[in-house]
Amino acid sequence: MSLSGEIDRILSHRGDQIAVQDRERALRFFDVREQIDSLASNLARLRPSAGGVVTIHVPKSVDEYVVTLALMYSGLPGLTIAPDVSTRQIETIRELYPVALHLVHREFTDLYRGCVEIERTGSLVVFAGNAELGLAPLPTNCAWTLLTSGSTGAPKLVMIDESNLLERARGEVRDFGLRDGDSIACFLNSSHDLGLNQILSAFFAGAKLMMHKLIFMIDFVRLLAEREVAGFTAVPSFWHLMIGARVLPLQLPQLRYVTVSGGGIDAKTWDWLRQALPHVDIIRTYGQTETFRSLLRHGDPADGAEYVDSIGFPLDGVQLTLSESGELRHRGAGTMLGYYGASPVAPEQGVATGDVFTFDPVLGYRFQGRRDEMLKINGHRVYPTELERVFMEHPSVREVMVSVVSAAAGSIEDGGVAVDLLFAVVALENQQSVSSSTLQNFVATRVPRGLVPNHVIVRERLPKTSSGKIDRVQIAREVQSFLFRKTKV
Repeated sequence: MSLSGEIDRILSHRGDQIAVQDRERALRFFDVREQIDSLASNLARLRPSAGGVVTIHVPKSVDEYVVTLALMYSGLPGLTIAPDVSTRQIETIRELYPVALHLVHREFTDLYRGCVEIERTGSLVVFAGNAELGLAPLPTNCAWTLLTSGSTGAPKLVMIDESNLLERARGEVRDFGLRDGDSIACFLNSSHDLGLNQILSAFFAGAKLMMHKLIFMIDFVRLLAEREVAGFTAVPSFWHLMIGARVLPLQLPQLRYVTVSGGGIDAKTWDWLRQALPHVDIIRTYGQTETFRSLLRHGDPADGAEYVDSIGFPLDGVQLTLSESGELRHRGAGTMLGYYGASPVAPEQGVATGDVFTFDPVLGYRFQGRRDEMLKINGHRVYPTELERVFMEHPSVREVMVSVVSAAAGSIEDGGVAVDLLFAVVALENQQSVSSSTLQNFVATRVPRGLVPNHVIVRERLPKTSSGKIDRVQIAREVQSFLFRKTKV
């Protein structure tokens, strides 16, 4: 059955059951059906240009849920824009991609002053796209798009088909054990692939999706308790914030699962989670925007699961291979169609992820780092992730980033030359006070001498990107400034 047919079947099957709820509103499946039908009718009347993407720019709310499903039901590829983007980012999207229409919540209309307004429908304002630019249309089998910056920082539009969207829905229902009537908390925007997955999986499972704008951790924990949430998806940076907020443990007997997606989890975070939520299945997953999900490992307390430094084995329908350098290549279920403007992905080749893994036949795949982040220092090859794991073994370290910068050895007047210096920027637990030299000595007992960082910089916290990941670019700039001042002195 097609995606629209599946959506129609589920909406027809359910009625008064709550489908989605935010701080202000709750919609039954019956209400969702009415709103989807109304929006789909308007879109058909507006006749958005064929082969164009319809952008969605709404806050974290029931609107995000309804508009996402309405576009899929109408067979129109969508592109969700994060609520906190700038006018310049919106202009960049319009310049690079074939936008048919913009569906914008009233709250964000000031960002679209340069666009032509077509009409207003409920809380949404519809703006015209950029058909006059004459960009190439999306392929006919493209059902949805997601933006990713990858490792280059340049935006890329990931195109996926209907089967991929259905796999996202069914995969999370299956892998996370979602049940009819569950309450699922969702704070990730659907501009993020994990947020999109949660909308689809909750809908297909008949679960109630709690749309929550994450501001204060204590508010989120209260939501978990008051709404008897059964599970939610989170990324590693969320758990670091949760640890720092010190709002757990609480009695959450209804909580069955949480995820650590979009990155690895260290032993310290695992131990904290186990103590805070001893009854909960901690699910570690790996998958890129381009590939949906490739690996998964359950940490079900019923199995007596302990910390294992791997992300498990491939899911059904996924084929993984490692190149000579250890780079992971993904084929099969969940593979994207390709990037807009580039050649489509060849099914027999799949996607070269850029991530480096090792494989153990007993433990599964273990993440080492990004291919383009491999460092060569003093004759040693190392991935920053390996050294970061060593730092995280220290009880006072909460977060860490390891990288390399070039600095001048001596002054230019004295004939100084550029040398590569290994550095670490570390955030400590609030109640601890540890010197840089102590941390260097700690690492020196665990790695070859040539891999001990030249500089360890201690900070209260590490800056984050809008997606919650450590902002490596900003930190690298700060380190360059630090080394410059140190050299001048």
